[in-house]
Amino acid sequence: MNEAMTRTGGLPLEISWADVLRVWRRWIVVIGLIALGGGAAAVYLASRIEPTYDTQSVILFDRPDAGKIKGAAETAPIDASTRAWLVRSQVEILRSSNLVREVVDELHLTDEPMFQPKGPGLVGTGVAYAKTFLSQWLPSLKPQPVENLADADSVTREYLNRLTVQQDPDTYILRVGFRAPDAALAAKIANAHTQAYFAWLQQQGAGAIGGTSDWLKQAVDSAHDRLITAENNVEAYRSKNALVDVGGRTALEQQLAQMSADLAAAQAAMVSKQARANEILRLQQAGQVEGIVSMSGSRTLEELESQLGQVSANVASLESVRGSAYPDVRTARASRDKLQSAVRSEIGKIIEGETSEAKIAAANVQQLTVALNELKSKTLGAENQRAELSRLEGEAETERSVYLSLLQQMRGYDRAGELIKADATLLSPALIPDMPSSPRTGLFGIFGFCISGGLSALALVWRENRREVVRHTGDMTTYSGVRCIGIMPKFSRRRQGSWDRSHAKYLFFREELRSICAHLLRSPSRGLRKNMTVLVTSALPGEGKSTFSYELGRFAAENGVRVLLVSTDLKSKNALMGTFPASLEPSLSFDGVVWPAPATTWETDRRQLLASWQQEYGLIVIDTPPLSAMAASAILAPMADDTLVLGRVDQTPRLLLNSVVRQIEASGGRVAGTVLTFAQLDQKKGLLPSDFGYYFQRNREYLQVSKVPQIRDDSRSSNG
Repeated sequence: MNEAMTRTGGLPLEISWADVLRVWRRWIVVIGLIALGGGAAAVYLASRIEPTYDTQSVILFDRPDAGKIKGAAETAPIDASTRAWLVRSQVEILRSSNLVREVVDELHLTDEPMFQPKGPGLVGTGVAYAKTFLSQWLPSLKPQPVENLADADSVTREYLNRLTVQQDPDTYILRVGFRAPDAALAAKIANAHTQAYFAWLQQQGAGAIGGTSDWLKQAVDSAHDRLITAENNVEAYRSKNALVDVGGRTALEQQLAQMSADLAAAQAAMVSKQARANEILRLQQAGQVEGIVSMSGSRTLEELESQLGQVSANVASLESVRGSAYPDVRTARASRDKLQSAVRSEIGKIIEGETSEAKIAAANVQQLTVALNELKSKTLGAENQRAELSRLEGEAETERSVYLSLLQQMRGYDRAGELIKADATLLSPALIPDMPSSPRTGLFGIFGFCISGGLSALALVWRENRREVVRHTGDMTTYSGVRCIGIMPKFSRRRQGSWDRSHAKYLFFREELRSICAHLLRSPSRGLRKNMTVLVTSALPGEGKSTFSYELGRFAAENGVRVLLVSTDLKSKNALMGTFPASLEPSLSFDGVVWPAPATTWETDRRQLLASWQQEYGLIVIDTPPLSAMAASAILAPMADDTLVLGRVDQTPRLLLNSVVRQIEASGGRVAGTVLTFAQLDQKKGLLPSDFGYYFQRNREYLQVSKVPQIRDDSRSSNG
């Protein structure tokens, strides 16, 4: 047992949904308060964070005749790719540094705090203090004076970090946004940036496109050179590897197709000749010469067969007229035998010829197969070459498309000479936002509430699971060192307070009592016993000793055993029965007596009284106080035949259960087993898949309601 405790560390982590729900119901108020506190803390942290306001203006970059060229090219619309390129170019213009500097100079943004250089931060401050301290001995670490002024580059970078320019998908709508801690300043900068962009458009006008045309000419020349190079690469590779198409297929592919057809024909001929030879051989074995003549078409065999028929008829005629000993008959027989030998010889020649032809056909098939495999290997290499050729042709086609597209654009520019300015319309100016875009206080609160509640629930579940108490039958066996032989569930009660003995849980408990009695009566070391004394004890109060003792005795009495229930626990419910043996169940042989626990083990009168009871009763159940409170269990254990130690789910400490078992054994008592009490069958609490009670729900139909006497007993209305 100690090895098992060391192996598990005494604290196995087994968390189930039932544990989570139980902890949730028990600590719902605490979890709620912690969650509210976490939500309030998150809201407070969000309020301490500097808010950021985000606003944007909307621009439509389009006009009715947008994308057309003046003059000669007015009827030639620009394709979709060019239109998309024009819109993307406007996005880059909106994010250009020149436009940013104009807005910064116009609004004097260098004086704004958000554009000032940031402090060194916590780590940087610590490093600065360390350098200042060490500079007393190392002059090279002396900090240099830094001017706290915002230069143009840092302002531009900060401005661009806060600026957003986005295009709506598949539209010509541009959204110019700005993010700042001041809502009014964010709207002011966004509108100023938009106005600076419109001013730039007015300055540009419809300028000449000489620079664009020059760039296009260079691009066309470069694309033409790349196209020529790609086409030369295709032709060179085609010639080098002899990849010349004939009728849509290469010569190697045509050769492969022809050889495949030849192989198929050879295989068909081989199969036909083999079948012909086998059939002739079968006809020979069957003696059907006419069939052989029909299949082979041999004129010689046909003539021999005809002569043999005539001679055989002559022999038969002579034998019928002159008898078998006549000389002419013997001569005819000799001629018949000679003809038969000639027929067999001719058939052998035919079979030999057919077999030779089949072998020749098989050899031909084998040669064609080898040649076809070699050709397939060559074809595989040719496939790789064709794949490389396809790649080169694809590159050439791509260069051809680029060249033609640039050539078309250049011709349009050459005809028009200038590009009409793209118009832009302000759809919506930037408005002063009412709510900050970040942080979202509500989201922070919800996040803090959920995280705090979840972590607190997990912490409580972990804490409950880390308690060193008995959780299931496996713990009873592991920490006591003896087998757990039974389970006492948590009973259902009627409204009047008595037990519902017709409930399936109680009927399951009766089956457990039956198993416990069988275990006690048939001891492996003592054999079958008729009279016995069982002592029931536990580690702590409230673990169901009195209930279990009463039900064990009642069950034995129902089965014809005379039972005496001895209560040594003056605080037990069973102590109310009196000081002398009295009937607990008038209809059963079930008596009870209060017997204060002896002070020492040397009280011979009590031993004699117990011995007399053992002669009179078939089963004596001794209900004792918890061993952690009184030593009665240890004193009476040697007087009993067996001892049952009870443990309650989630209540009995594991180490205390181990201590009780060890103390009973040290006093000379025999612990027959342990019983787990207050197991919840519906929730499988306290049960393992190896326990019968784990499958209580699936076995309810077998627990048919039986006529169990319903005895009202308010004093035993709850597990005690």
